[in-house]
Amino acid sequence: TGASNHCHITQDGEVSIPLFSGTVLESVTTRSLLSLEERLGIRFRHENIPVEQFIENVASGVIREAGVMGTAMVIGAVGSYVFDNESTMTVGDGKVGPLIKRMYTLLTKIQTGKEEAPAGWLRKVERRH
Repeated sequence: TGASNHCHITQDGEVSIPLFSGTVLESVTTRSLLSLEERLGIRFRHENIPVEQFIENVASGVIREAGVMGTAMVIGAVGSYVFDNESTMTVGDGKVGPLIKRMYTLLTKIQTGKEEAPAGWLRKVERRH
């Protein structure tokens, strides 16, 4: 997918994204989704979670959905993870979950003019001949 930011959604419906840092960029897509928090009806939180805790939370069902956010893909679901030892770990039911789908749908509808964009997001550019 190119450069992207990881996110995951917990059983209580919160979207967890890593803290922005020198290695985790504050991308336009992530900022856009954060600014749509109220409209989406989804709570976002910034936190860093150790890999071991993430794996435990997926295995126990605390994490129900996972995804990646990036310019080219907007947001995409992660159905499973494949480890170096070739074992796999499925997130939720392995399919696109309802909150990942809700985020993708709203952002792409705004991008294509099917939903009203927040104030200041769009600027008309006159075509020159």
